[in-house]
Amino acid sequence: MPGIVSWLLFIAAMLSLVAFSLLIVVALEIRGLIRTIKDELLPVIGTAKQTVSTMQGTSEFVSTGLIKPLIAGVSAGAGVARTVQVLTSGVTQVLRRSTKSD
Repeated sequence: MPGIVSWLLFIAAMLSLVAFSLLIVVALEIRGLIRTIKDELLPVIGTAKQTVSTMQGTSEFVSTGLIKPLIAGVSAGAGVARTVQVLTSGVTQVLRRSTKSD
């Protein structure tokens, strides 16, 4: 009976060494994976930041160079059109009054 217990303890010790060795291998693989992610992800993040900066500059350029002048032109045109409309309606009202009184 003492021989069987000794063998069982020996087998348990060997299994625990194997499990510990596998745990070390997994830890090393995780470390390698983290390094790979850092090496590949940081350039992608840098490129994404550069793209966002470029898009921001482009949108600011389009806004100041195209949209604001377009809005100013359209509003000025609308103002002129309304002014002409008001003036012509006033003239037509005066003409209508003068034709009714004749």
